[in-house]
Amino acid sequence: MGDLHLTSPNFTLDVRLKEPPPETIPDYRSSYTDDPNAVSEIGPSFKPISHFQRSPHQSTVRAATYADPTPIALAGSLLSNMPSTIMLLGWGGAGGGTGNETTAVGPFLFLDSALLYFSGLAEWLRHQTFAATIYFTLAGYFGAQAASLVPGFGIGSGAGSSYGDSWGVFLVFMGIMMAVFALGSLRIDVVHVYIFVIFTICFACEAASYFIAESARDGAGYRWRVAAGWTSLAGSAGVWYLFMASILDSVDFPFTLPLGDMSNYFKGRKARTGGDGHRSRVSVGGRV
Repeated sequence: MGDLHLTSPNFTLDVRLKEPPPETIPDYRSSYTDDPNAVSEIGPSFKPISHFQRSPHQSTVRAATYADPTPIALAGSLLSNMPSTIMLLGWGGAGGGTGNETTAVGPFLFLDSALLYFSGLAEWLRHQTFAATIYFTLAGYFGAQAASLVPGFGIGSGAGSSYGDSWGVFLVFMGIMMAVFALGSLRIDVVHVYIFVIFTICFACEAASYFIAESARDGAGYRWRVAAGWTSLAGSAGVWYLFMASILDSVDFPFTLPLGDMSNYFKGRKARTGGDGHRSRVSVGGRV
């Protein structure tokens, strides 16, 4: 359309027609957003069709989110280690008064070892190196402990009279491993440090009971075994506390149990040098 110009002797009429608006369509802005807290704009916003663009469909695959495996690992550990501890102490005739843990083979294999292996794999998938190492190591220990109690493996009969000394050496190195874990826990919290320090002492006492029993000093061996039972009980109390903290966190309980965060007291090497490398931690409901 253009201008209309009419002329007569008496007047002149100029008519200018308005240009038609560009073809428009309503643009309902897509509610797709990566921000779960964003508010979508709902309502028409007219734009020229030549400038209208659809919000592209983004096929970005979101990273999978895994649940915290800490309560699973702790539950399996408690349900096998607590009966074993009572057997060491000989309470109520458990363990036959000699610390015999044969009846704990089932819990060792299908509660402690199985759940710790699963939790270690879960922590490995979550890139938590320290936690995965702890769970895999303890899973292997309890599996080995169960194997030593199964006659079909022939461990006791094969070792003969050297079984006590041989198994005692293994327990010594488990104690050293617990000490290393305690050192690493200085970057986490007080509860983890307490647990690993106590179990370092526990493995030392249990190793001593095997060494002394091998020397036929049953009285001293019995005392070391009971000492191992008491330290195991004290360490298990810390595990129970950690288990309660993880359960309360998992259900978003109104309050949480303090763990004694120590990360501010022992600065990481990368934090001191300004690096931002990955740091593995043991998590409890998303906190440490």
